[in-house]
Amino acid sequence: MRRCGRLRTILCQCGRAAAVLSLTATLASASEYCTPNYSVAPLPNTQSGSFNRTNEVCFEVDHDGPLGFNCSNMQGRTVTVNGTPYSSSVCSGGVTVPNTNGGQYYFDVSAGGLSYASVAFWAGSGSGGSDGSSGLSWSCTATLSAGQRWSDRYNLNVSVTGSDNWKVTMTYPNQETMIATWNINATWPQSNVLVATPNGNGSNWGVTIKPNGNWTWPTVTCDSLAEPSRVDVKMKPGLYDWEKQPQEQKSVECPVELGYVLTGGGAYAEYAGPGALLTANWPQELPGGYREWVAASQDLLQVDNHTLSVYSIGLRLFGVNTKRLEGMVSYNSMAFPPGTVGASHPAGALGISSTTLGGGASTQTSGTGQLLTRSMADGNAWKVASKDHLVRSPGWVNAATLTLNTTGVIEGFGALEVRQMKAAATTVQSGVGTSVGQVSPGWTLVSLGGEATTTSGPGRMLFRMDVDESGRTVTVQSKDHLSSSGGQTTASWIEIRKTPGSHGLCNAGAALAPSMDGCVAQICATDAHCCQTRWDSTCVAKVTSICGRSCANYTCSLPTYNPDYWNDWDENGIYGVQWLNNCYNYATNTRTDTTAQPGKASGQYCVGHSGCPGEAAAAFATNDGLIPTTLEAGCPDNRALVALAGCDGNFHWYRRDWHPEENRYRWSSKDGDEAATDRDAAGAVITDIEAADRGRYTQFIGYFCTCSSSQEGQGHAEIE
Repeated sequence: MRRCGRLRTILCQCGRAAAVLSLTATLASASEYCTPNYSVAPLPNTQSGSFNRTNEVCFEVDHDGPLGFNCSNMQGRTVTVNGTPYSSSVCSGGVTVPNTNGGQYYFDVSAGGLSYASVAFWAGSGSGGSDGSSGLSWSCTATLSAGQRWSDRYNLNVSVTGSDNWKVTMTYPNQETMIATWNINATWPQSNVLVATPNGNGSNWGVTIKPNGNWTWPTVTCDSLAEPSRVDVKMKPGLYDWEKQPQEQKSVECPVELGYVLTGGGAYAEYAGPGALLTANWPQELPGGYREWVAASQDLLQVDNHTLSVYSIGLRLFGVNTKRLEGMVSYNSMAFPPGTVGASHPAGALGISSTTLGGGASTQTSGTGQLLTRSMADGNAWKVASKDHLVRSPGWVNAATLTLNTTGVIEGFGALEVRQMKAAATTVQSGVGTSVGQVSPGWTLVSLGGEATTTSGPGRMLFRMDVDESGRTVTVQSKDHLSSSGGQTTASWIEIRKTPGSHGLCNAGAALAPSMDGCVAQICATDAHCCQTRWDSTCVAKVTSICGRSCANYTCSLPTYNPDYWNDWDENGIYGVQWLNNCYNYATNTRTDTTAQPGKASGQYCVGHSGCPGEAAAAFATNDGLIPTTLEAGCPDNRALVALAGCDGNFHWYRRDWHPEENRYRWSSKDGDEAATDRDAAGAVITDIEAADRGRYTQFIGYFCTCSSSQEGQGHAEIE
């Protein structure tokens, strides 16, 4: 667990020479790939927990296979599973590993990086699962059914479920001939292998096959190419231990993880004696608009030297610059009761909307203590309450909320659904009461709350509002203190998801629902096909003509190779486009004349002179609004594909250009202030960026999507 604190940043610059990073796997023996020095609970447990160390970690998982896993906070580390290394960028997206070692999976995590790295794993079945923070899903199913049949041919119907972005591979006997397909994009990598992907006509399609004497049906496999939910949440823990005098209150300030926007937090007063209780668990806004999560606890009347664990929860939407998202979230607070006279049991309700993401409560008193009993979303209000206990101590309870100031589509992302959830209340007659809730599959936790009510005795108070490291299990606990009291405990939380099928209004895509945005409803009232068939270019045009919204900065298109725009080097020393724009500018096709750096526009980037690892550049670019992807998954919203490679302490960006004269893609790049080129280090045209000779940039980090433009230098990446 990491103590809350600010991260130190270092410099990155395209084109700086550095040593090559070599990734190797060391086998401890034929079947034991490393010597375990860390233990994890067996499946169905799915979390290693934070390692709390930066040295090498080895642990073993027993499972018949296949086993799926992904990693978090692995910057600077490599995860090697049964001898196969996976970079942080690969394992963060999810990997499925077959059983090749007798049901034993050895995870060897290299030294370095962050102490709070962790691995999540699950029982695989060729599909996958959820990482608990970004809603990744890799499963789909293709089902065959008989269609019409003639004497010399037959139709097969195919239905795909589990994903709306898929790839179906159909293999049929060599003597058979496929003579027709419908409702798909079809390619044939081999004469008897069809690869089908969606063409915008849904997930039901078919083929016509001429059997030539063999009426055996083909076999099919389905791979989901669905992008992640694009909702990413990260919890940042803090820990504080202290020895105190009775009634002494201490607080812990926990800034949100850099690159994320604060939405919630939690706290747990872990006591060993008579008890410690929460007095604050809320978001605090400081001068200048800076926000952090603050929690506080105290014992009461008797000393209890306890530990206060605090978490901040941060949100990132893939495709949206973090600074832009931060500007969409407003802070509101109110004290109860109003005025200068406190109360023994203050309570209040601060109004919220359907897009409120989180909130919290804190207390004030000059007496022995005001202790939290309620802080939770309940309908149209964030309700808070506190009480004094055994000794009169009037005071106030403060409520604070964080609300997303949009009810429609977020450009670059889509529509966001927000909903309040509650676990079942539990009742006890005395002692500790516990209420536990589970975040819904496909949804992501952004905040939590809870309530303690009293039915007998002097009162029950909250000491824990917490979530486990997976972000999926919410636990709220209350207790009586020094005098028996009965009552109920209730856990609550707010969860979100990207609305299935939604996308930005400024790019063509699947048909949208009128409920997603008021502008969609207006457009579909005049042109129903935008909500029934497809959101095409005519629908996009009406975003401006009907709704009065500008799409100038959000409509994406593919770049072509036009190096002359960038290559204007003046031997007389006049600084032009070539000198002032680097690999990041070129790859995103966004001219800034500032030698743009990943993350500078979103608040965190490399600022020293010691280089910038590729994994760091990847994280910073994601904060800028680039979307991590894979080559197969491609890009949503007509975005362009770019790639990132690195070497020790440096990185380099590449972009994929469309060549209409060749009807194919090729790659190009611009190294620092050098000229743009479509050649690799060996002088060859780049058709496969992973196989190309990239010179010193030998470490391939991964693929990303950017909102580019067919007009050179006019891309829409939010970079500086």
